[in-house]
Amino acid sequence: MGGNRQGFDIGRSRASSRPHVRPGDVVAAAALAGAATVVAGGLALRRWERSELAGEELVHLPGAEELRIRSSDGAELAALVAGPTPSASATDKPFSPDSSRLRGAEHRTGSVASAMEETDRATLFVLAHGWTNDRCVWAPVARRLVESGHQVVCYNHRGHGDSTVGSAGLTLDALAEDMLAVLEHLDARDAVVAGHSMGGMTAQALATLHPERVRARMGAMVLVATACERVTSNRLADRLGPRVIAHPRLDRAMGSRSIGPFLVRRTLGRTASRAHLDSMCEMFVSTPPHVRAGFLETMVAMDLTEGLPKVDVPVTVVAGEKDRLLPRHHARRIAGLVPGSRLVEIPGAGHMLPIEAPARLAELLHEAAGLRRHWPRLEEAPTHAEVPDHDNARSMRTRTLRAGPRIPESLTTERSER
Repeated sequence: MGGNRQGFDIGRSRASSRPHVRPGDVVAAAALAGAATVVAGGLALRRWERSELAGEELVHLPGAEELRIRSSDGAELAALVAGPTPSASATDKPFSPDSSRLRGAEHRTGSVASAMEETDRATLFVLAHGWTNDRCVWAPVARRLVESGHQVVCYNHRGHGDSTVGSAGLTLDALAEDMLAVLEHLDARDAVVAGHSMGGMTAQALATLHPERVRARMGAMVLVATACERVTSNRLADRLGPRVIAHPRLDRAMGSRSIGPFLVRRTLGRTASRAHLDSMCEMFVSTPPHVRAGFLETMVAMDLTEGLPKVDVPVTVVAGEKDRLLPRHHARRIAGLVPGSRLVEIPGAGHMLPIEAPARLAELLHEAAGLRRHWPRLEEAPTHAEVPDHDNARSMRTRTLRAGPRIPESLTTERSER
């Protein structure tokens, strides 16, 4: 009895020692947490505004001419073309991605270095943007290429910017036909085609749908932060994603200068610029909701893997180490399927490589132009491709890529300084 009484007293003592939680305390705690969030958010916004990337404009392409290109189903594509025609000489203006050059460039040896030296004439570069972006995303890369004496064409995908949809709808096949229409309108020969995200999927779809016409028009392909098969592995997200992405509330949130930048922050790697975050929000909102949803459904169902082993142009696959939208295993998958492809990973970069690492990307495009001349046709290609080792192992790592339908144990991989 005494023991029970003592136990009861102890329990009552403990209960009485607990603080009484009042509604006002909850409100105060919530207010404090909210204030901390606001302070942290304000600090992030100020940090993005001071970012070193802030000087890279996404709209300015000197001397560009507007083009309207009609696709096979009637879609009208809004394009910009700048720079000299590919018949002009570029020998008097050696390539330099920026005034400081790239650190680590002196370590380049072998086939890539010789390929760069042999790119002695103006090249046509066709640049395709990603989902809910527009052609302005490529501006920092395009400027560097034009300043180095090359011709650049950037165009808006159907349903994006000023481009119309056409009767074929919102499919990868339709995007591939659009890209082919651009190449044929320009009478392209040996062009270097670069596609970012959905633009990279478009280039892959074109190469698998029209291999003969691709060989006649395309000299090399650069696939940037992209994938070759379904972009999600979550069936619930597959089902709800298109509805969420087209919801009016999302448009309102993306249009808010205090909320929107946080919603797109995951698209960038370690460094973010407020100007670029705002631009991505604007591009997202300006893409019609049904276009966003339609192409998301297309990418969720996508599977281009069957045709990739037959791609018969040199392919460079580029991935950002910190890409959280399409992580680099997607790039490794593509590199494992395309014979003789080159895989480059950029440390610290996220999904938006054309604005995060424009100097490095411009250099990779230029290297791809040089590699065109050394490319054996598929029937002549070796069973594996060798990329030489680099002296500076800390800045670049290279291994062997074997052709085949499975991801090889060792890939031709370069970790390149930005």
